[in-house]
Amino acid sequence: TMYPNLRDRIDWNAYLCALSFHDDAVSSLKPNPVNLYLAQNAETHIASRPATRYMRLHGFPEQEVKNVSDLIRLHPLDLTNSKRIAWEQTTNEKLRLTGRLLYVVDSLDVFRPSRIDAMIAYVQRSLWNLSPVMIKDQLFRYYTKNTQFSLDLGPEYPGIQEEADRRRVEALELISKP
Repeated sequence: TMYPNLRDRIDWNAYLCALSFHDDAVSSLKPNPVNLYLAQNAETHIASRPATRYMRLHGFPEQEVKNVSDLIRLHPLDLTNSKRIAWEQTTNEKLRLTGRLLYVVDSLDVFRPSRIDAMIAYVQRSLWNLSPVMIKDQLFRYYTKNTQFSLDLGPEYPGIQEEADRRRVEALELISKP
């Protein structure tokens, strides 16, 4: 692996559960303008519900349910977001690093061609009925504007920002093609 010493510093149970459920609430929404807004802007209000429901149903300890819920609610927020910063200051180092890893993995995934295609297909099925060209234009603006993604697990884990920049360039090239 790229960072072998990361293995012992992550809460892998919380990570796997949060990773498994992190987009469940959004992916189950029907494509309409309100849900598109929720998916883009208010995910933190609904994101942890499926995981919380599942974990409580299967008898997970309440602290684990809270940890996973926190990870899922915060996963789309970049590392400069005040809610994330406040949470990181109140949690232990293992969970803080677990949250950063989930953020990094999800952020890198945003630039994957199949993820871009899925986003375009989702918006096309919405009531807005936007053309792929218009959707690609919006994605292009979003990726161009967000050139300062702060992908940081800490100074001992270099190379992540360079990988994000490389993937962003590839995504912009993919989107800009007709």
